[in-house]
Amino acid sequence: MKGIVFAGCSFTWGEGLELYSNYSSININSIKRYSYNFPDLGYFMPNSHLKFIESNRFSRLVSHHFGTFDLVTEKNGGNHSTMLTHIKKSLLDYGDDIGLIVVQLTEYLRGLKVHDNCNDECCSKDLVRMVEDYYAYKSGDNDEDKKYYHDIIEKNIQEEPDYFLKSVGKSELNKFIKNLQEINNETKIPIKFIGSWLESNLPIENDFYDNNLITINYKDKEYKTIADLLSDHNSELIIANELEWSNNWHPNLKFQKVIAKNIINYIEKNNLL
Repeated sequence: MKGIVFAGCSFTWGEGLELYSNYSSININSIKRYSYNFPDLGYFMPNSHLKFIESNRFSRLVSHHFGTFDLVTEKNGGNHSTMLTHIKKSLLDYGDDIGLIVVQLTEYLRGLKVHDNCNDECCSKDLVRMVEDYYAYKSGDNDEDKKYYHDIIEKNIQEEPDYFLKSVGKSELNKFIKNLQEINNETKIPIKFIGSWLESNLPIENDFYDNNLITINYKDKEYKTIADLLSDHNSELIIANELEWSNNWHPNLKFQKVIAKNIINYIEKNNLL
């Protein structure tokens, strides 16, 4: 069977799963004292931790079930822009050996960038942070950086900044979905979705998402998003519920198996591989 590309954020990457390894290199006392802090890049972790994560996240459970391989980005986290980059690179590197793409949607406002003083990445600024600083300064925080971004927004944005932020996010999200639909049309590779862990109702205007959504069945209930599932008193599926000292709210080993089972069932039911 052909390989599967999995694109998403830290929920797909498997943040926190290494805490179940019981390796001596897991510094539990430090985590208890300072909380769980994941480095920006996964390869800053011990290789043993990375290997444990790779072996236990839902992408590997699915690929092993079908006797194939899974492709997940090396870096923990992600937004819709980095997902698209990962998908395109995977298709370029593996070509016809890819048979399915599974996309886990994340916060739709994450990763929105604007350029400050230039047209290159060197001066790109996080739009969410700028808007937050705008309102913080307006509320009395006199920090110079916040004043700087407050003044930029005042000068360049005519509408309410929060509304502007959401309209940009909506536009970029729908552009992302459209790009995926174009990839599907061009390559004929099925693209399927797992709903966001944060929002139950994303402002998606294209039915390509709804028509290709993998719902999650758990305890005889069907959920359209991870957010719906977790909000329905299913806290036993998060790491912090089992390892309270971790204060980590990502999917635990049980949740990885739940997601994997639903993807496997969907694939088999629809003869995707």
